Amino acid sequence: MHSQEVAPAAAPHKHCEICGECSAECRYVFVAQTRTIVFLESPHVRSVDRHTHIITLASDEEIEYDVLKGDLAFRIKPQLLPHIVCSNSCADDLTKQHFTWLPTLLEKTATLDCASTNPPIWDLLVFEVSSLRHVTSTCTECGTGFPNIKKGFACYPILKTAVVDGVRGETRMPDGFGFAQSNTTEERPKGRFWFYRIPEKSDKSKCFCSNECVWNYACAHDSLVMYPNYVERASFTIVTPYTKQINAARGEAYPFRPDRAMPLP
Repeated sequence: MHSQEVAPAAAPHKHCEICGECSAECRYVFVAQTRTIVFLESPHVRSVDRHTHIITLASDEEIEYDVLKGDLAFRIKPQLLPHIVCSNSCADDLTKQHFTWLPTLLEKTATLDCASTNPPIWDLLVFEVSSLRHVTSTCTECGTGFPNIKKGFACYPILKTAVVDGVRGETRMPDGFGFAQSNTTEERPKGRFWFYRIPEKSDKSKCFCSNECVWNYACAHDSLVMYPNYVERASFTIVTPYTKQINAARGEAYPFRPDRAMPLP
C-alpha cells in the first residue's frame, strides 16, 4: 500500500449503508479484517517506528503494521473498499455484530495471528480514512474521487435471467445458472428467486465509489457486479439490476445492500 495525497472522507449525497439515509454528513470509512494484532504495551515489544511502520520485538523479529489504534497495532488484509456511514453510531454498527475480540489472548504474548487461533478470530474494525495509507480512485459511474486501497470489482454481463417463485432452503439452482438472489428472509421464507447465467471472464477495469453507483452501472449495462465485502464476513458480494427491488421487498433500510455471492445448491 503506497502513500498518496489523502482523499476527502466526505461522501455527500450518498446513502448510509446502515440506516439508509442520504445525508450531507455521510463519510467514507475503511472496514478492515485483521491479520495480525500486536499489543504495544507488552514487555516483548522493544520499539515502534511510526515512520517505517515497523515493530521490533525483544527477539529481534520485525513486524510491519498498517495502522495503530490505542495500544494495539494491526496488520490488515490488503484489499479494502470504503464503506459509507452518516454517523459514528452507524460506523459502530458496521462491525459490532462481527466483533469477537479476545483480549486475554494478548496477555501471554505480544502478537496474535488471527487465523491461527481456535476458533479463528475474524475481527472487523472501522478505521477513519486518514489513518490508512490509500490512493484516490475515480468512480466509473459518477466520476467523483474516493479513497481506495485496492479496487476489486468484477463486472459480468448477464447472459440470461430466470425468475421463479420458491421457498428458502428448498428452491434449487436450475442447470446452466451460476448465481442467485432472493427476496426471502428467515421470517418470510416464501418469495421470488432470480437466477443468473454469466460468462467466465469479467471486466475488472471498473471502479465504484459506492454500492449505489455499482447498482446504477448494473442497471445501465444489465450486469452482475461482484466484489469483496468484509462486512459480510470477508465473502464476495453481488449487485444486479434487481438489487434495489429485492431490498425493498425484504424491508431493508439501505436500498443498495449487496447480497453474498453464495450460489444455491
